Amino acid sequence: MTAIFVQLGICLALYWLSKPVALNVLSKIMVANETYEDFLRSLLKVVYSSMAVVFCMWFLFGDAAQLVIAFNTFCLLTLIRFDFDDAEEGYKETRKQIIKIYNRDL
Repeated sequence: MTAIFVQLGICLALYWLSKPVALNVLSKIMVANETYEDFLRSLLKVVYSSMAVVFCMWFLFGDAAQLVIAFNTFCLLTLIRFDFDDAEEGYKETRKQIIKIYNRDL
């Protein structure tokens, strides 16, 4: 019974940590790409590579890779929440704000 609570706690912690990681990946991709189409292409590459990592981890390690698979799933669930169809309008302004924040932090 204790193992179930420990696993549930670890999964909740992974879910809590996946949000900042997914947002950080999203902001890094926004800074790296100037156009919205390049941004979407790069984001799609990240999603495909994440799916490949999950499949390879499952294929190589089976159930032992359960936490890695859960973390990648939580990151993808965070990315699913964004409405990328309407995001094109605010992409340039958001990108400028992110670059300004990065430059200020350096």
